[in-house]
Amino acid sequence: MRYLLAYLFLLVSVRTAQAQLVTDFDMRSENFLFRIKNIEFFIDRFNGEDALAPLQRPASSDTTAYRAWQQQRNELMLSLFDRSRLQKKEYDVNLLTDFFRDVNSTEHPRTIHFSDSLWYAVLQINAQHKTQPVALWCVLSMQRTAQGVYLWSIQRMSCPALNLTESYKQTLTFAPNIHGTDFMAVRLALKDRSWLARAQAANAVPSPLLQRFDRGELAVKEIKSITYHFLQCKPWAFTVQYVNRESKNSGWLIQSVVSLNEQDIVGYRSKNRLK
Repeated sequence: MRYLLAYLFLLVSVRTAQAQLVTDFDMRSENFLFRIKNIEFFIDRFNGEDALAPLQRPASSDTTAYRAWQQQRNELMLSLFDRSRLQKKEYDVNLLTDFFRDVNSTEHPRTIHFSDSLWYAVLQINAQHKTQPVALWCVLSMQRTAQGVYLWSIQRMSCPALNLTESYKQTLTFAPNIHGTDFMAVRLALKDRSWLARAQAANAVPSPLLQRFDRGELAVKEIKSITYHFLQCKPWAFTVQYVNRESKNSGWLIQSVVSLNEQDIVGYRSKNRLK
């Protein structure tokens, strides 16, 4: 009898563990499904074009269907904010109310677009200058070529420890999909002597930063963080960063929102390392 009870206890324990594994897997699968896995997914959800919950905007704004559409889009928009920051009341509620009202305006609802120069990425890079660790900032934006193709282009790099800040005129370009691998192509390019030689030849003025990379004095260790800045929804600007956690509310989420006038935009771009 004692052995039978022990066997039954073991059997129940195994089945309970199996059930828990299935539940955990289902939860992780659901979390993965709803996670904002890439910036294209973020843009689609912001615009109400999320494949998981596509919204069709009614033609007339003076209808029950339109008000329902607005409510649905507000709910999708809310899912793009970091819930932990909402719970900690780190967002200005009045500001968010105005933001939602403007984005879902009856007359001019706001949308954002991948093929647009009014958004950019700021890479915070851990680097090494000779034997010393240094921080490097690299700013990339989408630039339209003469052929009508959009490419990622390094607009600016700075290294405060070396007191160096440089701007580039669409000479350091990359494929439009490099953000999909967290800009690994930028890290690899700054190690590539042939790429560095071409970049320096294409640049109109000498680049002390690129020269240091070329000589091996400066080296990228890792891209520590990526922050996207969106300025497409005037008068609003907002930042997006990756939040890695086991939750539906994870992936690329809005971290900050500010309201800007035309003069503020110039200061914002300068402050956030893009002129």
